[in-house]
Amino acid sequence: MKRIVYIFSLLSFLNGCRHERKPDFNIEDAAHDIIEENNDIISKKCTAEKDENMLVQQWFYTFNGKDSIPNRWYEETGLFFMHGFCVDSDGMLYFASGSPAQIACFNGSKLVYRKVFKNCEMNFDLFRLVRDTLFFVEPKHGTLFSIHKSGNDTLHEHKLPIDNIVGGWMTDNEIIIQSKNYRAKDSLTTCRQFHCTYSGVTLDSIECVLGEDRLKEWTYSPFRGNKTLENCDHAGRFRGYKVFYYPNWTQNEMTIYFVDSLGRIAKEYNYMDTLGIHPPFIEHNVGNIMETHSQHFSIAKKGLLYTIGYIGDKEKAVVSRFNLEKVLHASTKHFEE
Repeated sequence: MKRIVYIFSLLSFLNGCRHERKPDFNIEDAAHDIIEENNDIISKKCTAEKDENMLVQQWFYTFNGKDSIPNRWYEETGLFFMHGFCVDSDGMLYFASGSPAQIACFNGSKLVYRKVFKNCEMNFDLFRLVRDTLFFVEPKHGTLFSIHKSGNDTLHEHKLPIDNIVGGWMTDNEIIIQSKNYRAKDSLTTCRQFHCTYSGVTLDSIECVLGEDRLKEWTYSPFRGNKTLENCDHAGRFRGYKVFYYPNWTQNEMTIYFVDSLGRIAKEYNYMDTLGIHPPFIEHNVGNIMETHSQHFSIAKKGLLYTIGYIGDKEKAVVSRFNLEKVLHASTKHFEE
């Protein structure tokens, strides 16, 4: 995916483990639940999977209103921001964004629940589903929150060892968080970032050069030599291939690449986008609003590829779900295997 990346002042993260404590701003009491379905719906298969044999299925969501997904929409600029999109093994969809912070769970296009956390906001790419737990970071207070994906569990809080976080992202195994402290070195601006586990252990801290694409450094190795893949989302694996997704909105195409273990593009599928879908932005609201695209908003799971985008003139968000078996059979080969 071609990224519009405006990299800003970053980094430095104090060492040490996070620890559980009573919230300073009583966010647990302020959390507001709107549960619209019985909890047992979470344990069921997504009803929309009745149609999973379709090559592609799409669900549409409003920007505002009772059944909208969490977002920040700037009509004057046409930019749509959100800070988290996850899918569980049952096909339930989880969206996160907003100030105050919100998490909404959908079964296809049907709202299951929404949770609003007052006196808390979301920023950056700091929302993740790990097994059955949703995690997100509140950057201003440097706090990690977690809650069961059903939305009915107690909200747990861990204080991270730095406030005023200005960047970061999450993987399945660790949390990477950056602070605003930086320095000049050899005519380059450098900073530090700290890597922590979800159990609170600090793994290491490294010095980075501002301006590097931090996500590609971690996500795409050993495929960085392929310029095509460097512009794509690495969504996951399917039938021995790594699956990459590229929303080429300038050409009205959605491209899916199947990549072998040597980093070669083995097969390619192009889906014509007639709706004008654009990938959402992640807001870096530190001083001035700066934006980039998440490389974690495309997810391959259980033979299905989920992607999210938006149609600005319609004020609609769109989740597209591709059947990877059908896509693979319809793909163009790049070489004989």
